[in-house]
Amino acid sequence: MNKEWSELNKSFQELIIKKETFDEGKQKLLELRKKLFETIMNVKNGFNPKGYSLIIFPNSKGYDSKTMAYSIYHITRIEDIVCNTIINNLEQVFDKNDYQKRLNINIKTTGNELNKDEIISFSESINIIELFNYFEEVYLESNDYISNLKYEDIKKKIPQEKKNYLYASNYVSHNESSIWLIDYWCSKNILGLLKMPFSRHWIMHIEAFLRIKNEIIKIEKKKISNRIAVCGFSCNHCFLGEWCSGCRSEYNCCSYATLFEDHICPNVKCAKEKDLEGCYDCPLLEKCEIGFYNKENNDGNAAKVSARFIHKYGKDSFVKVLNEMHKTYEFYKIQEMIKDSYNGIKILEDYLKNI
Repeated sequence: MNKEWSELNKSFQELIIKKETFDEGKQKLLELRKKLFETIMNVKNGFNPKGYSLIIFPNSKGYDSKTMAYSIYHITRIEDIVCNTIINNLEQVFDKNDYQKRLNINIKTTGNELNKDEIISFSESINIIELFNYFEEVYLESNDYISNLKYEDIKKKIPQEKKNYLYASNYVSHNESSIWLIDYWCSKNILGLLKMPFSRHWIMHIEAFLRIKNEIIKIEKKKISNRIAVCGFSCNHCFLGEWCSGCRSEYNCCSYATLFEDHICPNVKCAKEKDLEGCYDCPLLEKCEIGFYNKENNDGNAAKVSARFIHKYGKDSFVKVLNEMHKTYEFYKIQEMIKDSYNGIKILEDYLKNI
């Protein structure tokens, strides 16, 4: 388990059971949920939609045997049912805002009953944009509930009639892989539910989500022999290495590209139009202010210096220099060191001389 998430989860559980530290415990829970929420939302922009329907670990017995789309849907659906139907006697976000239609799915259950082929089909048909919308709406609604929770509430138990209602509803499949959820939820008090659907359940599925995503990126990286981005950055040294397989791949999550509606970096578009491998092959590089090289974009200066260095000394020399620099400095520090047009080139050249 992610160490930071694990520590927050443990802290929230220890604090929330005591009246004098109850509010602090709630804040720890909200902090944990915020970090988990942001982890999912960081993938929202730029990741190829087809990646959400891939089963990468078909032989796994764990949560990573599913798809990324299923992982998001499953934790969201369970929390919506638990928070609104079981605890608050409110209409679910799913029904209230017509998410079955918006998601383009034919189920309203938690999805526990789906086999691997059904999960793939489900994930291929689901509207990913609406899935993130549903995820965010439920997250915010649950956070509002947690924020207003009183210490006296956490020992409240779920009434028996709620169990009967769930058995009669279509929210949980009667398949043996799903039906146990009703007894599980209804055997808990509010504190017990806070410890699972609202926290640990997220952790388990989001860690699986990340394992799936990272493996997709890893597989994709192996297909791309040129690990120098069009702008001049080295993908093998970039801080986005776990999230992005580069602008030459199908799974480009470049943080700059996601600023544009089509998620395509202007430098990539320009290079393709000129039939160039990268900006470093362009005769107009020196004065270029396209896209990432815009003079208002400080981060682009280091990329342009890198491209100029590659233009003069080649990609292999550039990679050797970065390998040497990374023995001492992190990515961000190197970008800071070389962003000046004159001194940046000189720093790279000095390293090249000493290799």
